Amino acid sequence: MTAREHTNLLSIFAWVYAAVQSIFVCIYLLLILIYGGLGIAMALDAKGNDAAGLIIFGLFVLFFGLIAILGIICVISNIWLGKRLRSSRPPTQLSMIVTAIVNCISWACGGILLMPFGIGLGVYAIWFSQWDAGKAFLQGREFQPNYAFPPNPQYYPVNQTNAITSGDPHRWK
Repeated sequence: MTAREHTNLLSIFAWVYAAVQSIFVCIYLLLILIYGGLGIAMALDAKGNDAAGLIIFGLFVLFFGLIAILGIICVISNIWLGKRLRSSRPPTQLSMIVTAIVNCISWACGGILLMPFGIGLGVYAIWFSQWDAGKAFLQGREFQPNYAFPPNPQYYPVNQTNAITSGDPHRWK
C-alpha cells in the first residue's frame, strides 16, 4: 500500500472512532446531568447529617466530568487528524504521535468496549508516522525508496567476459 492509501485508512478510522466515542461521551454527559440533578435534589432536602451523600454525588459528577473531558479531547483530536490527513497540508509528525497517544489512553472514556479500537488506531498511527514513506508524506515530500545498487564489476568474482558470455541470467553483466 502507498502512503496515500494508508492516510485514507487512518482518516476513515479516526472519524469512525470519533463518532463511536462521541456516543460514549454523550452517555457520560447524561450521567453528569443525572447525578448532578440527584445531588441538587438531595441538597435541597438535606438534613444536617446527610453531608456525606452530597460529597459522594459531587465526586461522581467530578469523575464522570473528567472522563467526558478526556473523551471530548479525543473526539476533537481524531476529527482534526482525519481532516488534516485528507487535506493538502498533512499534520506534523509530532501532532500525529500525540493524537495516537491520546487514542491509546482514550479507552477510559469508553471502557473495555473501545480499548481495542483506540489502541489499534494509536499503534497504526504511530507506525505510520515512523515509517519512511509516512515520514515523507507528513513532511510534504515524495517518498524515494532506497534501492541497493549492484556490486562493482571489478570486485565481482567472475571474469567480466565470462559473465557476459556465460548465458547465466543471474550474473551481473
